[in-house]
Amino acid sequence: MASARSTQTRASPLEVAAFVVSIDLEMGWGVHDQGLEAIEGLGPTRAQDERALIASLLDLFRRHHIPATWAVVGHLFLDSCRPVGGVMHPDVFRPDYQWHDGDWLRLDPATDLDTDPLWYGRDVVDMIRAALPLQEIGCHTFSHLLAGDPGCSREAFSSDLAACDAAATSVGVDLRSFVFARNSIGHLDVLAAHGYLSYRGHRPRGFDHLGGLKGVVARAIDRARPRPGSAVFPERVSGMWNLPETNFFGPSKRARWMPVAVWTSRQVRRLDLAARTRSLYHLWLHPEDLLAEPELALSSFERVIERAASLREEGLIRTVAMGQLAAELEGSSPGRR
Repeated sequence: MASARSTQTRASPLEVAAFVVSIDLEMGWGVHDQGLEAIEGLGPTRAQDERALIASLLDLFRRHHIPATWAVVGHLFLDSCRPVGGVMHPDVFRPDYQWHDGDWLRLDPATDLDTDPLWYGRDVVDMIRAALPLQEIGCHTFSHLLAGDPGCSREAFSSDLAACDAAATSVGVDLRSFVFARNSIGHLDVLAAHGYLSYRGHRPRGFDHLGGLKGVVARAIDRARPRPGSAVFPERVSGMWNLPETNFFGPSKRARWMPVAVWTSRQVRRLDLAARTRSLYHLWLHPEDLLAEPELALSSFERVIERAASLREEGLIRTVAMGQLAAELEGSSPGRR
């Protein structure tokens, strides 16, 4: 596995702050490694509900002129598939995870979109491609492969990326931005060799320079009132641009310990911090994170993007997709590939 730190450059402020949204689009693939019970636990209307939620998100982006990056599991580019010689996708090398028994692709139904819409998503890809403003489609591995796990070899990851590229190319999509499944980061050199310009990395831990109790206190204060020491910046790593996450958007998961309105206000304040520090605000989510209470979740999400649009009108922030930001940074980087 390639070391990110060994080929990393120091981050610096942007000319203008950037607001980036990335969406992990997985459908059934997000839990297939947990077995058939996990798939059945999604419920009989999950495919329909998630598609409706995606349409609502696209409508929000249209109304507020927000381009987002939709990181799509590669198998969802397909509208059908069948075994070859009794094997599903034989060109994709399987990982060897200690915690997973059997074929990694054993639950692939080998059917089609009409029969199994949790496993195929050509219609969703078409919906995103038709949206305005133009949305970016990125990659989230072909089969929700965990690249950072020791059981994922370079060969398995490379063959998975090749399968993504073939599936995306078949519908006219050129993949340049990448989101690691479960944020399990690994084999960055392999990713770069496949032509990717950007990936979503982990959020840096702020205030480590303070050490001990001072650092703990500073991080606690920062959660309520964001401070410049926790600002997030793009970094050049392994010939690509690491665009680290800033916040995960999952209000139903936060509501157990904090009112959603309070939690959303914290996100808006962190967005304001990005504008002040000319840094990156990278918000990410899964569509299913908004399904528990979709009206509340969508209104909370709209509050954040409304603030981003307002800051954009003031000239304090730009709303860009991952690929656009990476391409612009690449153009200004002295270490271009």
